[in-house]
Amino acid sequence: MGVSYGMVEFEISHTPSFEAQQGNRATVLHWGDFNATLQRTDLSGKFVTLERDGANFRLTIADRPAGPSIV
Repeated sequence: MGVSYGMVEFEISHTPSFEAQQGNRATVLHWGDFNATLQRTDLSGKFVTLERDGANFRLTIADRPAGPSIV
């Protein structure tokens, strides 16, 4: 959305047993302290793209995906 928040710490948890052959979500992105920032902004219809950048990751929120998806 054109604003850089610098380095922000997120947690990603993955629990394969949650899938249960029902298409349930098995991976969760925990927004932590950044959640308050998200609640102040209407992000309806936006895309969240999470990309590896060396040892770090880049999270982008934009009108369209930042790049090709790896599924």
